[in-house]
Amino acid sequence: MSLADAWNWFGLVFEYSFAFFSIGAAVFLFLAVMKEKRARLYGWIGGGCAIWMMLSFILGTTGNAQFGVPARGFMGTFQFALSMILIIVGVFLLFFAFDTKKNVDEKEAFYSTLLLAGFILGIGIYIFIPSAAIFFGPQDITTIESLLPYYTITYPFPMARVTITVIPLVIFVVGAYVIKEMRAKKYETNAMQEVDKYQKTVSKLDLEISRKIYHVLILVIIVMYISVGRTILENIYNFSVYGLPQQPGMPDPINIWNDIVLPYILDFRAGHLIFLLAVSWIFFILLFTDIVRVKKYRYYPIKMLAKIYRDKERVVLAPHVYLTGGILFAVILSDGFNGLLGNPGVGLGISAQIVMITIMISALADAIATIIGVTKGKHHLKGGKGRKTWEGWIAGLVSAVLLGFLSFLILMPYCGGTFGEAIVFALVGAGVFALIDFFSPPIPFSDNILNPIAISLALWGVWFLFFF
Repeated sequence: MSLADAWNWFGLVFEYSFAFFSIGAAVFLFLAVMKEKRARLYGWIGGGCAIWMMLSFILGTTGNAQFGVPARGFMGTFQFALSMILIIVGVFLLFFAFDTKKNVDEKEAFYSTLLLAGFILGIGIYIFIPSAAIFFGPQDITTIESLLPYYTITYPFPMARVTITVIPLVIFVVGAYVIKEMRAKKYETNAMQEVDKYQKTVSKLDLEISRKIYHVLILVIIVMYISVGRTILENIYNFSVYGLPQQPGMPDPINIWNDIVLPYILDFRAGHLIFLLAVSWIFFILLFTDIVRVKKYRYYPIKMLAKIYRDKERVVLAPHVYLTGGILFAVILSDGFNGLLGNPGVGLGISAQIVMITIMISALADAIATIIGVTKGKHHLKGGKGRKTWEGWIAGLVSAVLLGFLSFLILMPYCGGTFGEAIVFALVGAGVFALIDFFSPPIPFSDNILNPIAISLALWGVWFLFFF
């Protein structure tokens, strides 16, 4: 038996280890954070899973590049594992929501976390069904047609594999900080006092700008729709297709590239896929570290970030977790409709424009409304019963219309559309944003999670009703 033949077995071991130990790493991270008893044991087990994951990833990638492995070892496996992780995250968030209701008198946090848990569970189930069919299926790799399911699922090969690499990286960072804190003789014993002390030294405007800076930063990855997305994906798929030798019975890599990767991936889904990868990474990083902040503040590695939160945000999930979760929903929703309605080679079309309008309004218009309200606001909404002002609300509405319109125009050369459609989508997106901003509160949901969900659903509804 040659070394290349032996690697067909060893490669599978490393690939499956990397995929399925990611599930264990996520489970034991949650247990270490949520459980007081045996938390250290759970932490060590989670860290061990993360270490073995990375060793499997390095050894598997090196061996695959040298020898190649059967397709069943890396195509359906990783979305299956990722779907299980998302389902676990959704279940954990359900427990976290009811734990919040029990220990914290914050109705908005309870319902927002419940909503986040619901659609994360939904996303997990949505990608579990096709990936399970592939994983437990015949694993036919002999023709282009038989390979299509591997490349047309929500996280096609190798996107899911790249996505779950973030889990051991987060655990390594948190674990290193835990070890540092365990050796420290002095540490912050009262998080609330530290936050209050810091906020007294910073102006209200600077605090609001700091709180909204993430809203602005997340817009950076939107350029993936119009510039670097295709380039990054081309490099990823170029390595995946050409970096592996042709496997027994598999079509020629050049045919895979011409018949699948180009029409189904680079021409059809490039923006969605690279954006989905980026948002998935950010969501896991923010969620996994933020549960550490809420449950075990001493071991939270980004304490400076915690010091800018408002009073009601200090002991619940942070607003940027809700915002990123809502954006993840909007991207997967639009990518799903894109697959159902589009044709290879047509491009992203309206689905990209809906995602970009949703994010521009949810992130940037919300930030503008808050900053204008803090600096210029004098006339309070609802008779002064809340913090929001008419000045901030009007600024948010106007900026939402402009941002929605500009978002559509920017993508028109790539995705098509008309000025009339741009006006309609901008007005609808801005209208939904303004209604949520006006009625939140008493709407018992964070606008950070409600905006991307409601705006994306409303825009798709308008498109189906009037432009389909």
